[in-house]
Amino acid sequence: MRYLLLHIILLSCTPIWCQDEFLQLEINPSRVEKGQDVTITIKTNIEGRTADFELPDEFTQSGPTHSGMSSSVNYSNGKGQVERFSFQKLSGYFDKEGEYKIGPVKVQTSSGQIESNTVNVKVVKSQNMISADPSDNMDQAVFGIIEQSHKEIYEGQPLVLEGKVYAQIDILQVENYHNFKFEGSAEEKSLANSNQVSRKYEKVNGKDVMTFKIGKSLVFPDRTGTYEISPFEIILLYDDPRQLFPERVKVRSNESKVKVKPLPSGTPKSFIGGVGNFNISASLSKNKVEQGKVVELNVHIFGHGNLHNIDAPRINLPKGMVLYGDPEEKDSMNFSSVGAEGMKTFTYFIQANKAGDVKLNPIEIAFFDVEREKYKTIKTEVEQLNVEASENFVATPEKSNDDKDSDEDSLMPYITSRSMSGNNNISFDGWSGTILFTSPLLLGLFFGFVVRYKRKDAEEKELTLSKLNAFNETKEKIKSINELNSTEEKVNMLHTSLLNLFAKKWDVNTGDISRSFLALKVKEGILDESVKNKIVDVLNQIDQLRYGISGENIELSKLKNESFKIIEALEK
Repeated sequence: MRYLLLHIILLSCTPIWCQDEFLQLEINPSRVEKGQDVTITIKTNIEGRTADFELPDEFTQSGPTHSGMSSSVNYSNGKGQVERFSFQKLSGYFDKEGEYKIGPVKVQTSSGQIESNTVNVKVVKSQNMISADPSDNMDQAVFGIIEQSHKEIYEGQPLVLEGKVYAQIDILQVENYHNFKFEGSAEEKSLANSNQVSRKYEKVNGKDVMTFKIGKSLVFPDRTGTYEISPFEIILLYDDPRQLFPERVKVRSNESKVKVKPLPSGTPKSFIGGVGNFNISASLSKNKVEQGKVVELNVHIFGHGNLHNIDAPRINLPKGMVLYGDPEEKDSMNFSSVGAEGMKTFTYFIQANKAGDVKLNPIEIAFFDVEREKYKTIKTEVEQLNVEASENFVATPEKSNDDKDSDEDSLMPYITSRSMSGNNNISFDGWSGTILFTSPLLLGLFFGFVVRYKRKDAEEKELTLSKLNAFNETKEKIKSINELNSTEEKVNMLHTSLLNLFAKKWDVNTGDISRSFLALKVKEGILDESVKNKIVDVLNQIDQLRYGISGENIELSKLKNESFKIIEALEK
C-alpha cells in the first residue's frame, strides 16, 4: 500500500456559512475495467490540515493532484445559506483486476481524528475490442481508429465504441474532440471519464508508439439493420523539434459499421424484453396482513445488459388476491462496458381479500442470453402470506369464469368508500315539515340535531387548526436539527418529524405511512404524484442514513431542504 499526504485548504468559518465538519471520499466510477481511468475526490470543510490517504500498489496516478474550493447556496423559506468546501482531486487507473477498499481518509484536528467514508472499487477484465490493424497506418505520424466490442449484435444488445489514437510524435495536449456517431436511431450513453486521457506506450511493428483512448460510449440501437459509424475528429498539440513553438494537427479516424440482428423466433410468454444476463428474487413487505388490506410485493431483477429497458414481469395471483394500479419502478444501476448493470425493482400493490394462509405463485421471467444465443427462463418463489380475517371486510363480487381471460391483464381500481343507497336528503316541505315543527318530540330531536351539527363543525375547525399547527411545529423541529449533537440524532429527528406530520394530515397512525398508503392517496386524488415521489425518495435516503446502507454520499442539509419543499406542497 502507498500513502499520500494531501494538504486540505484552510477554511475560515464565519457566521454566514459555518457548517458541521465533514470529510467525504468519492471515486467515480466505482466499477472499472483494468486500465480505465478513475477520478478520486476528497471533499471537506475542515480547517487547513494534512490528510493521510492510503492507496493500493495496483493504482497508478496518471496526472497531477488538483486542489480548489467550491460553494453552493441552499434556499429555505426565502433564506439562503452558503455551503463551502475544499477539494483534492486526482486521477489514475488500476493495472490489476480485483476488489479494492479505498479509504478512509484521515485528518487529525484539535478535537481528535476525523475519518471519511470508505469506497469499494471493483476492477474487472478489459473488454476485448475489435479494431482495424494499426500496423497498416504506420506511415502516418498520428492516426485514429474506432474500436468496437462487436461487429454484429442482437437487437437490445449493448455496443461499446471507443476512439483510439496512435502517435509517433510527442503529444502535448488534446483539443476539440468530436466523437464518432452511430448513424441510426439509438440510445447512447457516455461512460464515466470517457474524455479523460491517459497516455500509454505500445509496440507496433517493433516501434514504441504513444497511445490514448477517448470517447468511450455505450450504444443501444433501436432497430435491426446495418449501420455506419462515422469517424471521430480531434486536434492535437504536439512538439515539433524543427519548430520554435508547438504545432497542431487535425486527426480524422477511420469509419466503421455494425450489423444489428433481430432476436430469434420462439419468444417465451414470460419474456421481459431483456437481452443480457439476469437473475430474479422477490419478497413481501410483510408476511401478515389484515383481510382487505394492501401488501407490497417487491420483485428484484439484477444483472447486466439492457436492464434499464426491461418490462415489468407478469404477476399471476391466486384467487382472492387483487392487483392495484401499475407497479412502481425503482432503478439502482450504472452504465459500464457490459451495458446497464445493477438492479431494477418492481413494487406491486396487492389487496388480500381471502383470509387464511395464501401461497403466492412463483414469478417467472425470460430473457435472451447473448453469450449462449438462446432464450433463458428463470423463476423465483414467494414466501407464504398469512391473511388475518376481519369482521369489517366487505367481499368484492367474484368475476365469472367467462370474464377471466378478458380481464387477465386488467388492474382493479383502488378501494373507495361505500356510498349509501336511496334518498338520504331530509325534506321539510308539505305536511311532513309541519308535523316535524309542531311535534314537541320531533322538535326536540331537531334542535338536538342542530346542536350536534354545530359541535361537529367546531370539532372540524379545531382539527383544521391542529393540522395547521402541526405544519408549523414540524418546520421548527427540522430547523432545530443542527442543535443536536450526533448525525444519528439528527436523522432520527427528521424521520420522526415527517412521519408525525403525515400521520396528522391524514388522521392515521405513523405505522400506516408506507409506499402503498401514499400510492392509495395518489389514486384517490388526495396527493399529487410528484409530491408522493419526493416523499418516497426522502424517506428512502433517510433509511439509508439510519441503517448505513450506502448512504455515505447523502447530505443531511439537502434532505432538510427537500423536506421543506414537501411540507410546502402539502400545505397548499
